[in-house]
Amino acid sequence: MKLLDLKIEKYKNLSNFHWEITEDNASPALLLMGKNASGKTNVLEAMIQIFDFLIHSQSKKAPFKFSITYVLEVTTINIKCNKNEALEGVSIDEVFVPVSEIRRVNNTFRAPNHTDLESLLPENIILYYSGFSGRFNTVSNKFKQEYSKLFRRQKAVALPPIIALEPIHYQMILLALFSFSNDAPIYEDFFKKYFNITALDSFEIHIKKHTGWIKDHTFENFFDTDGIVRNFIEKIHLVQLDEDAEGLPVLHRSTKYNERINWITYKFKGNNALLKLKEIFGYEDDIFKLLNILHTTKNLAGITLKVKKENIDVSIPFNGLSEGEQQFLAIKGMIYLLQGKNSLFLWDEPDTYLNPSWQWDLIPDLEINNTQYAEEDYAEEDYFQGAIQRDQFILTTHSPVLLSTVKKQAYYIDKGTISSIKNTYGLTVDESLIKQNITPRIEEVDNALKTYLELIATGQSQSEEALQLRAKLEQTMGANHQELQRANVLINFYE
Repeated sequence: MKLLDLKIEKYKNLSNFHWEITEDNASPALLLMGKNASGKTNVLEAMIQIFDFLIHSQSKKAPFKFSITYVLEVTTINIKCNKNEALEGVSIDEVFVPVSEIRRVNNTFRAPNHTDLESLLPENIILYYSGFSGRFNTVSNKFKQEYSKLFRRQKAVALPPIIALEPIHYQMILLALFSFSNDAPIYEDFFKKYFNITALDSFEIHIKKHTGWIKDHTFENFFDTDGIVRNFIEKIHLVQLDEDAEGLPVLHRSTKYNERINWITYKFKGNNALLKLKEIFGYEDDIFKLLNILHTTKNLAGITLKVKKENIDVSIPFNGLSEGEQQFLAIKGMIYLLQGKNSLFLWDEPDTYLNPSWQWDLIPDLEINNTQYAEEDYAEEDYFQGAIQRDQFILTTHSPVLLSTVKKQAYYIDKGTISSIKNTYGLTVDESLIKQNITPRIEEVDNALKTYLELIATGQSQSEEALQLRAKLEQTMGANHQELQRANVLINFYE
């Protein structure tokens, strides 16, 4: 997916909002900046509302008047609708196709049979919110409830189209990443480069019963699960027996009824079990999808895992990793698993917990064309080194580091109005802050420096006021600071 244009008549503080990107400025990573309460997160929320409506347009009406234009593969799609009205159709390469002529499969728009177009909506919409309010969860929780029923009735086998990352997803993602073969480049280029992680030490998968499976809650019948859920649990069970013939899963019994099993724990060493599960189900992303399906149906009680780090003798539990490590593993891990699938990633301030050195790599990695990394020797020749253009990332941020890595242009929103920020690639952090109309120094020091330089420019560098300011600045900034060295040059010039 590649976003080209977005119009919203009214949503929260967005009024007659128009984000015009155009083909020339389109990019896999679009950066949206602005002060707190400026409306940048509301843009992401509005897009979630739009796609929620489109996915359920047979039963829903538009939450507000909107128009959105984007590209899937080489097809330009425009969808617009008035508030409280039903969707009439979609424009495909400027040709309007009524809803009645669009074939619907699994609640996803698809082009008529006589065309070769793919789905007209993103395959996955992945939400990341750095705060604690869970403001993205309202829509995603509805999808979890909806798909939990579909999975139990064997009417769905794919992920819910909209997923908001939760803490349990972080460990799902990491487990799925360890299903890459042990000689895959991800170990050197990701695990070791950023985290000094060398291997997966051990992991546990905790399976619980759910009242949605209403007949037989016994362990022997896998809690009466069915379809894809039962198949995955059975395979986990068989892999454990294959890995450790004498090691049965740990059964957790009810404290009230000893004969009743409430949940099961499967324990594994290393990543060999993950490799076997991948061999059964297909690819690394399938491991994540299946774990997420267990989470959606409320059959996943939890995941615990430990990793090995370079030059550290003891294994490290996932919760022993720093907050920044956990967040970065989740953010980058989702790209490894879902890149190239016409995915839309809506990330609210993903830099919040990230080391600045990691921030330098984030957007460049998203924009690398992964075809240049294809290696015929690897079974996982589709492994990620940068999301290809089929994926659209929209990031909100305050980070001057991220801004300085944008090659085309970033965007600034103020009171619901958006404008472009051009020529930011390669700027210093100070210069990036200035681009956002933010002083790079604390106001007291900035004012003192400005006054001192003005005194120099008027030939008053040796005045009492100038000397006092100089002493104060040297004490604060250090005598060798580049601004004070520049002041020395100016003194020689003006005097």
